[in-house]
Amino acid sequence: MDRRTLLKRGVTVASLSFLAGCSGGGGEETTTTATTTTSETTTETTTAQETTTTEATTTTSETTTEATTTTAEQTPVQSAITITVGQGGNLRFSPTRASVKVGGEVTWTWDSSGHNVRPRSQPDGANWEGTPGGDGTTYSKGEEFSFTFDVPGTYEYYCAPHQSFGMEGILEVVE
Repeated sequence: MDRRTLLKRGVTVASLSFLAGCSGGGGEETTTTATTTTSETTTETTTAQETTTTEATTTTSETTTEATTTTAEQTPVQSAITITVGQGGNLRFSPTRASVKVGGEVTWTWDSSGHNVRPRSQPDGANWEGTPGGDGTTYSKGEEFSFTFDVPGTYEYYCAPHQSFGMEGILEVVE
């Protein structure tokens, strides 16, 4: 293999690695792996007058990009967490997904009025009923509601007046 061929291969692999790394967006971790496979073929043709040797080199590059996204709306597992209801007047819970350890307390705090917290689904054996008063009772800015979760699993909940606007949340209770 001559020096030019070696340099061309190095530039090709470096270029592919650079381009693969540029495809990521904000908040993503990107791992790029480039593999180069080379095969050489030599063909000899002999005639009575001359001998010709032809070398052909084929280079194949394969790039694999793996992206891992960490969502800003997911909180790490803690023994106590606070979820904001209607933050900034928006029709949402913040964070929309949260995790708490078994025996941990979750506190919902109201940042705007006219909301509640109602369970959609919960693990077998759980007894969480959401905010007192049922679907028709809402709470005002500054209110707080807390509950200690003793049964592990996934709890889905919503705000009854605003569920059609997508005001929903998920709580994972983990051991």
